[in-house]
Amino acid sequence: MSNKVNTFVAPEDLVVDEVTSLEGFRIWVRLSNGVAGELNLTEIAQSPWFQRWQDRRLFENVRITPGGRNIVWGDDPDESDLIFCIIWLYVELTGQPWEEFEAEAKAQLVNA
Repeated sequence: MSNKVNTFVAPEDLVVDEVTSLEGFRIWVRLSNGVAGELNLTEIAQSPWFQRWQDRRLFENVRITPGGRNIVWGDDPDESDLIFCIIWLYVELTGQPWEEFEAEAKAQLVNA
């Protein structure tokens, strides 16, 4: 599922380089620090908020927002309400516990 990379990139420097929809409710994502992998969003797709993904054309219309900080679904990436942010993507792709990610981010900012 994930491709771990040992180099931590500060959240403000991290962007999505590529996203592609796959079969079912899966996407493939590559981040600017080299982390890449497939995310299975099947469980999320069952929530009422994401029911619009049942329209396969909408799910396949995943895209990166200008600036690369989020991925969105829909025709207008500036107005979509189906959004995943870069930090959530990073944590999901690496499998890193949120607390560990937060500690690394804080340490890097303090040492900057």
